[in-house]
Amino acid sequence: MEKINYSKIIKQNWRIITSITAGVLILVFIFNLANLYLYPEYRSTVQLLIIQNQNQKLDAYTAVKSAQELGKNLSEVIYTTSFFDKVMSAGFSIDNVFPADENKKRQMWRNMIETEVIPETGILKINVYHPQGKQAAQIAQAIAYILITQGQEYHGGGSDIQIKMVDSPLTSKYPVRPNILLNSFAGLIFGFVLAIMYIILKESRKIEKEKNSQPTPEPIKHKDFVVKETSRELPLELPKKENFINTPPAAPKPARDHDSIITMYDHLNR
Repeated sequence: MEKINYSKIIKQNWRIITSITAGVLILVFIFNLANLYLYPEYRSTVQLLIIQNQNQKLDAYTAVKSAQELGKNLSEVIYTTSFFDKVMSAGFSIDNVFPADENKKRQMWRNMIETEVIPETGILKINVYHPQGKQAAQIAQAIAYILITQGQEYHGGGSDIQIKMVDSPLTSKYPVRPNILLNSFAGLIFGFVLAIMYIILKESRKIEKEKNSQPTPEPIKHKDFVVKETSRELPLELPKKENFINTPPAAPKPARDHDSIITMYDHLNR
């Protein structure tokens, strides 16, 4: 099978690759602009510090690692239905825009919240996304309040663990979701890969088509002879052998008498 020179194909079809990539990028950009206009989302960020009280058996490094693990556990607790109910009943001005269906409500709450534990620290970073910036700030404030006042119900550390707010909710001035730059870069990569796959597939089919359309070689011809294909059919029955045993031998021809000499007188006497 003929090998495909990928670098050569890309160089020869760079215009097609550029066109496909640009087309995908433009479509992604327009789609993100439409979503940003129709469904803009603001972000409100709050940061909490988890403190593990030290004692004689617990050094500073172990305390930080323990706080980091607690932060991971609490970050998962925030997505639960129990925590959601506490946030909605905490007394903050939060509009209940969540659907009645339990699955849709959980999915909406999970898409609204984003948590992150900063490595090598006990800081829990919480991002809240909402179409209204004030609502995002209220939800972030309510989450921080529940963790600070009722966090013992989730970490089980009692008075040895403290949660403090180190950064109050900070809300973005402009919508941050969808992220046009990030999505456009992803669209650029996707368009380029799609164009490369299209060019390679097209070239492979072209090579396969040329291979199948090649004519069959003709018989070798020469000025003195021509090679022809001949076909001989074998006889269905082999010829019967003659029975040479019962055939009498042929009579021998009379040998000439070379000893007698015939003269002219002999012919006259006949």
